[in-house]
Amino acid sequence: MGAVGAGRTVSTDLANAFSPNAFISISPDNTVTVIVKHLEMGQGTYTGLPTVVAEELDADWSQIRAEGAPADAKQYNNLFWGEAQGTGGSTALANSYEQLRKAGAAARAMLVAAAAERWQVPVSEIRFPEELSFRKTGERPSANSPRTRRSNRCRPT
Repeated sequence: MGAVGAGRTVSTDLANAFSPNAFISISPDNTVTVIVKHLEMGQGTYTGLPTVVAEELDADWSQIRAEGAPADAKQYNNLFWGEAQGTGGSTALANSYEQLRKAGAAARAMLVAAAAERWQVPVSEIRFPEELSFRKTGERPSANSPRTRRSNRCRPT
């Protein structure tokens, strides 16, 4: 297990996590683990790419963790190189910015939709600043509690 903290590699138990895609897992304690497909070689990859996800989720930086992607060129390929997994040419941030921005936005949409379904209110009634909350009651469950988690069949496309 690595050191815990923003932009550092950590090893976490993701068995009970909400994992809407290959790049994001949200643990029951609201820790957001971002799977980074590029190595950290001085470009700030383990800080810059998780920052993109944090912004999309409106997550506090203290909740963000980075973890290196497993060897899987089909799932974690370098978009500039084709089916190859690698880091080089100062391309990591440019390569993954849009991919992680969309992954974070999709995860947020799924969590908001799950809360709206749970509380039986329109999506417009859900706020997503630091945690999900319902405007009328101020109820604030964990974003990844069983009450708000959605099944994989409900993923937005």
